[in-house]
Amino acid sequence: MSLVSIVTPAFNAAKTLAQTIDSVRAQTFQDWEIIIVDDASDDSTTALAAHYALEDKRVRIIRRAENGGIAKARNQGLSAATGRYIAFLDSNDLWLPEKLALQLNFMEENNATISCTAYRRFSSLQNPGAILRAPKRITFDTLLRAPNIGMLTAVIDRDNSGPFYFNEQIGGDEDLALWLTITKAGQDVLFFDRDLARHRVALHLDPREWIHIGWTTWRIYRDIAGLPKKQAAKALAFYFLYSLRKRMF
Repeated sequence: MSLVSIVTPAFNAAKTLAQTIDSVRAQTFQDWEIIIVDDASDDSTTALAAHYALEDKRVRIIRRAENGGIAKARNQGLSAATGRYIAFLDSNDLWLPEKLALQLNFMEENNATISCTAYRRFSSLQNPGAILRAPKRITFDTLLRAPNIGMLTAVIDRDNSGPFYFNEQIGGDEDLALWLTITKAGQDVLFFDRDLARHRVALHLDPREWIHIGWTTWRIYRDIAGLPKKQAAKALAFYFLYSLRKRMF
């Protein structure tokens, strides 16, 4: 059994997956497993993951027969995880070498069930964006003002958190739905102010994608967070302001 299980959904990720796995293998903390959930890729993702699995027994692969989306892939990874701690790292993102060691120490010192860290967005590693931070204690109310938990930085102690899963019905922003559900139930997220991860981003989003994001996020605020219309509209405005601000730096 590994202490940390890292859930990595991957779909046609052959161009970036090697860097992602390498950033995990470079961790100074070594008691981990990475579960790569290949969501029916039709490129060389499967072969690449298999190559790493042959080299390192801590690399595990789940091959889905048909594409089901990131929520289903993450849930399948969660079901297969053996570790006490769950971490998340998508197949185009990266960790800095001391990420796990420093964050686990922070959680132990602060008796934290869930934590996240600072991170940067990048399209070029040579020129990453500004450091993205959050309040020291992230609550349901703070999330409505700024959805600032970087999924690639989150770690959850399953011994204390109880069961959790990603909503497979909403079609996007599954991470926001999870954090709103957890914090609404009274479990705060502690923020560790160290820049320890890199989130790869596209330079531009298709306008149709913004429309989809807006509708999905509205449904999350209404149906999952349970907000009345006026409060949901205010939260959605904060969501887009925060998203635009991230893209400016």
